[in-house]
Amino acid sequence: DICRLVGLSYFERTLTRFTTPEELFGPLSLAALERGEYRRNYASYAPDCELLFLDEVFKASSPILNSLLPLLNERIFDDGAAKVLAPLRSAFAASNEGPESDELDALYDRFLLRRLVNPLSDDGVLTMLLGDDSGDSGGDGGDGDDGGDGDGVAGARGRSPPLRSLCDAIDRVQALSHTVSLPRHAALLLRDARAAIREGFSDAGGLSVSDRRLRSCAQLLRVSAAAHGRGAVSVTDCVAVLPHCLWVDPADADAMNEWIEKHALPDGGAEQIGYLLTSIHRRAEALADTKSEAGEGLSSGAASDRDELETAREALLRETAALSAAALDATAQMQTHVTSITNADEHVFLAPADAARIRQQLLPQASARLQRLGAVAVSAVT
Repeated sequence: DICRLVGLSYFERTLTRFTTPEELFGPLSLAALERGEYRRNYASYAPDCELLFLDEVFKASSPILNSLLPLLNERIFDDGAAKVLAPLRSAFAASNEGPESDELDALYDRFLLRRLVNPLSDDGVLTMLLGDDSGDSGGDGGDGDDGGDGDGVAGARGRSPPLRSLCDAIDRVQALSHTVSLPRHAALLLRDARAAIREGFSDAGGLSVSDRRLRSCAQLLRVSAAAHGRGAVSVTDCVAVLPHCLWVDPADADAMNEWIEKHALPDGGAEQIGYLLTSIHRRAEALADTKSEAGEGLSSGAASDRDELETAREALLRETAALSAAALDATAQMQTHVTSITNADEHVFLAPADAARIRQQLLPQASARLQRLGAVAVSAVT
């Protein structure tokens, strides 16, 4: 319905081990064959759509699936000797099993976001069987679906201007994402997450995240920030997006989510800044004692010693100013994290339950680190 209302072209296909290239990419052009050209009539097929859905994606043969790689990654379709730019905006797939062959790893890597859908719980089964306020209450499945679609279309028509501008909004967000900065804490999180996956969360071990996926994750974080009108990636962007991007083995999905939530919040560096500040204070006290002793014993001809003491004093002042600036900057960044976590329920990519859990786990940590940084910043300034 969204594709129809917004005007996106849509193509879907359920794949089997008998699926042929013609079912995905269109039949061969007989007219082109008569001219000695190997071309396809791909209009209204996968190379011609803006939204693509492939059901049971890993049931198809490896040659069929690998032929999708240029379309999914570069948005290019090889039509004989010609390369055709595809209008594809997004591709979705569903499967009851993962790739069983290493030949499909490249295709698996192209799907950036991965979501495990578990079977219904006992309560969920009851809701499904008995129906709820928003679902079908029984009767003929086709009639119920038609009724639901009719209501959805009527409601959507009332909001048609926003829907029609959806594509423009997506284009604006994509353009703005290139102006969004990726903070060092987010880059370190990505780096350390890959190392953790390589070490292995489960018995699988030895898995890795490709450089391409890591770059795509960074870009997706920028898109998430841009979608919320921010100029930099936040902690909530990391906890909302990365758990669905970084795991390789489905058995590691929950462990990856826990790891991201545990390491997403940077420590702020209060301990390091405090240590450096203490060191400067001790050096300043030692310099003051030396200057006092030198002032009592120096003759008028010891100007060079006084110059050395003055040079050392100026160096300490510069170090203190730099450390004060670092402490104030770290405090401002941690305040940004506190605000981001406090407003986690406003993040469009976080479910309400997830947002509440993030606030409960991370907000006390962020607030405590902010308090420590504030105390260090005051000490550095004074």
